[in-house]
Amino acid sequence: MDNQRKVQCGFILFLLVFLTFQVGCSGGTSGDSLSLSPSDSTSASPSDISRITEISSDSKSIAAVQGGTVAHDEVTATFPANILPADAQMKASKVSVSNSKQDSSLLDVTKTYVISTTSSTQPLELVDSAAIEFKINPAGFDPASIRLVVWNGYNWDETPAKYDETRQVVSSTFEMILPYGTRIYSANSAKKPTRPDVRKGIMTVSEFVAVKVVGSTSMPANARRNTTSSADRAKMIETTNFTVQYYKEADEDQAKAISEYMENAYKMIVVGMGFKKPGPSTKAGYKKTILVDFEEQEDAYARADDGNNIYVQPGTPRGDDLAHTCHHEFIHLVQFKTLSDKGNKTDDGMSWFDETMADAIGFYYNVSLNHLH
Repeated sequence: MDNQRKVQCGFILFLLVFLTFQVGCSGGTSGDSLSLSPSDSTSASPSDISRITEISSDSKSIAAVQGGTVAHDEVTATFPANILPADAQMKASKVSVSNSKQDSSLLDVTKTYVISTTSSTQPLELVDSAAIEFKINPAGFDPASIRLVVWNGYNWDETPAKYDETRQVVSSTFEMILPYGTRIYSANSAKKPTRPDVRKGIMTVSEFVAVKVVGSTSMPANARRNTTSSADRAKMIETTNFTVQYYKEADEDQAKAISEYMENAYKMIVVGMGFKKPGPSTKAGYKKTILVDFEEQEDAYARADDGNNIYVQPGTPRGDDLAHTCHHEFIHLVQFKTLSDKGNKTDDGMSWFDETMADAIGFYYNVSLNHLH
């Protein structure tokens, strides 16, 4: 039997085990519902998670065919007609985020807000983009520094947005609405766990559409020329299915390579093999694409979460190692989608999958066919 035939047979065996495993998973929904309050308890150490606590809110019932808006204090979310998959109760919440630190050169321009739904236990994927706007008071801030940031469970990351100085409005879009109190599961933790014998399966508790506007204080032009902000502005490479976001000029080649490897993973795994297509990022601003963000990893090369976001370690050169990472993390998103569609929790069997099918489907099968990159 030739090598390609052996690989194909091995893949079929892996696939049978995979399908058997899916049937055997316990029932549940995609993400547990929890009340956003200080009394919430989780299995993870408080040092490993963030808690979002609601301060105040406004809700509105929006008919899909008509569209509508929900607003609270500084934020307004607008849903055009016919973009919601069904009539929904939408909520705009002002919140606080625990364990939340940001670049010291940036100050809050607005409070922090979450847009969610209280009428669905499943994420709502919109037909098209909804709009989110923040009315700001820019007095004392450098206009060029004003940006929208989103909480990823560990850091505040810049997300695509526009600042209209005339209207004093920062605007962006979103394409997925999470149920109120969603738990986001990350396949790998970006930080070392508090227990040294536990590496995987750390739960990040966060709603990834928790957003706010930040900026740097104004200063005289001569002082600004002599000051370098440590808050690097995000740079992006957009492809058909992905947005790769990086921050340092030195990482541009890695970002370009990742965009190529990710599109190849999509082509081979979704188009070629027929696996489930993951939805778009739950973060604001990325349209209908999956976000691949650069993030320092303490205990992994990369991580993926069930909000359809992937985070990779900066500084990895082009080649098989980086392509392996891209294929591996993308197949996690496929797994999240497959588990969710079957009514299972997205963290079911993660450790088993991480060391078997993610590599079998995401890397070794494709490298055997010379389809890795």
